[in-house]
Amino acid sequence: AAIAVVGGWAVLDRDSPAQQIATAPGVHRTIELADGSRLALNGATRVTIDPDTPRHVVLEQGEARFGVRHDASDPFVVLSGGARLVDAGTVFNVVQDGDALEVAVAEGAVIYQPGPDEVRLAPGDTLRRPGKGAKPVLAKASPQAIGSWATGELYYDNPAPDQVARHPPDHAPHRDRDQHAHEAEQRTARQQGEHDPYRMQADPITDK
Repeated sequence: AAIAVVGGWAVLDRDSPAQQIATAPGVHRTIELADGSRLALNGATRVTIDPDTPRHVVLEQGEARFGVRHDASDPFVVLSGGARLVDAGTVFNVVQDGDALEVAVAEGAVIYQPGPDEVRLAPGDTLRRPGKGAKPVLAKASPQAIGSWATGELYYDNPAPDQVARHPPDHAPHRDRDQHAHEAEQRTARQQGEHDPYRMQADPITDK
């Protein structure tokens, strides 16, 4: 089979033809690439992966969290919404909604649109581009919060309505009782101010 799926996991074979992988609303799937990198797909997401170029992934719509095995000689590239994202040893989250694009880095770094006007994003950096041709806006977030939906742990507070719509609690992955208890303790601690999740202050990118 081109893709073997077990319990929401998919393993892409190098000998497979190019694959378009899509998830239904509310369904999560994790894909393991031949190089050891992993993609977690949120609901209503579609990606295209060609085993001949396994380190080039096209996010056509939706939200995906990338856990990349870094290789400086063969950078991992994500194409989404007309933008090119290159990893530098990275865990990062990408959302494409129509022509709007959001990128957030949890670990390592990502280079947005490599070239003379590139933007390098470090852990906790987020970039939002409202549409093609629009000037991206930089902001800050807790690295812990970025892509937390992939593990069923939503760390943000005061989220925008579109964030809530993408991460309905009823669609979080099932966890065992001990994990639920641990998450409840974390939520209580956050409410008491011991964490500072997803508080962002936007700063438009200025021309060089």
